[in-house]
Amino acid sequence: MLKPIRILYLVLIAFFFVDTAPSFAYSLWTAKCPSGRKWDSDPKMHFSSVSFPDPWHRQPIYDVADRIDQVGGHHWNISGWGMRDSISRNNTYNELWRGSIDDSTGGLAARRGRNCKITRTDIIFSSDQDWAHGWPAYYGMDFWTEGSMVDGQAYIRPTALHELLHMAGLNHTDNQFAMMNYGTRAWANLANQKQMEPLPDDRQGLRALYPSPGGEEDLAVYSTYHDPEQVWEERKVTYQEMLCATTAGTGIAQDPFGGYCAENASLEVCPGDHVYSRFTVANHGLQSITVMEAMWFSEDQVPDVGDEISNTLYVRDITEDYSTARVFEVPALAPGSYHMIVRVVSGALADEDYQNNWIPMRWPVTVKNGC
Repeated sequence: MLKPIRILYLVLIAFFFVDTAPSFAYSLWTAKCPSGRKWDSDPKMHFSSVSFPDPWHRQPIYDVADRIDQVGGHHWNISGWGMRDSISRNNTYNELWRGSIDDSTGGLAARRGRNCKITRTDIIFSSDQDWAHGWPAYYGMDFWTEGSMVDGQAYIRPTALHELLHMAGLNHTDNQFAMMNYGTRAWANLANQKQMEPLPDDRQGLRALYPSPGGEEDLAVYSTYHDPEQVWEERKVTYQEMLCATTAGTGIAQDPFGGYCAENASLEVCPGDHVYSRFTVANHGLQSITVMEAMWFSEDQVPDVGDEISNTLYVRDITEDYSTARVFEVPALAPGSYHMIVRVVSGALADEDYQNNWIPMRWPVTVKNGC
């Protein structure tokens, strides 16, 4: 059971508010349609029986399609998607298969439209790539440190989500934290089959195309962010990268994507020392909210009763997402090893799912004897 944060005192250090907080900038497939092209009926996708011969191969597609289906007012009849033995770009079916593509990213969504509607989409996964159909824990990996590859295979879920978002009507983004980036996309702290889902910018694009009267309340923390200096201009897309590892040291390192978040990094600390961290906070909902960030120190990798919390807390407003550099004071701890866990909360989120609003940092710290 998670316990409420004990607010002892609030330390706001202006120097460490090194945040990147964008405004909505999703890109839609317009093609002479200023409001974007979209489906006005279920696309009824068909799997190639050769490329996706059994449920294990098809399930990742269903999983990420369901996560898209939770956002906005569109509703795909995923359970009605079928199978076909003969696959071709030249027929009238919407299809998914593995094939040869002239593309270094692993996937391709070929869309067609008419009268501002999407009328057909084929999704091709590269046959030159070995695909992993599970999720990080299935392969014994931690989601918060995992990238795009495992045991020489590419996870199919990030690519599938990216291509299905293309199918829904989204284009790449070159200045946002989104699944419409390339690179190391973010895994969420959710149940295994839900760990790959649209990020705030993707969600706003889906809501613009498929409005819904309903709302959503959800706050999440991630270990990746988009790198504004890594842009593929030809495709108008930026790359997402893993953020640096939280450590003690002598000050914040300037490279958000370097190995360590601190200069002169160390994983040995005493109470009263400081650890330097970077993480991304995402508001998946519709309204701007106020959030509080805290660092927990735990003997395991789950924030729980009995864990100590840094006295250094941060409060700020969030509309979509931000990546931030923070410094937290190490609380009074007995000698030993402790996992650092960032947790964010907001009193405005009555229906918040508290599963994905916290994330462990990459490595534990050791509180030294004789401090």
